[in-house]
Amino acid sequence: MIALIQRVSEAAVRVDGEVV
Repeated sequence: MIALIQRVSEAAVRVDGEVV
């Protein structure tokens, strides 16, 4: 479960960085 959350968090950060 923690790994899944970490993956989602990383993906969100990546998307945010790309969008910005």
